[in-house]
Amino acid sequence: MSEHRYRICVAGGLGPASRHAFAGFEICPRGADTELIGVLDQPTLYQILAHIQNLALELVAVSREERTPAARVLAPRE
Repeated sequence: MSEHRYRICVAGGLGPASRHAFAGFEICPRGADTELIGVLDQPTLYQILAHIQNLALELVAVSREERTPAARVLAPRE
């Protein structure tokens, strides 16, 4: 399965526990929201989205970028 670079935006900031849960992502505050940026395949993307839901974070947006850098994000930590 191919990998792509994704930007996942959630509402609000991330505390230390949430930051730890998304280790491996580039975490970028963007105004009132936070972007999680990383390279994922489709199954891992769905795991990350389920993890966001399980943490009761509000999903704002998901976008796929055309370029794929070498770094890859692993499945979320429980």
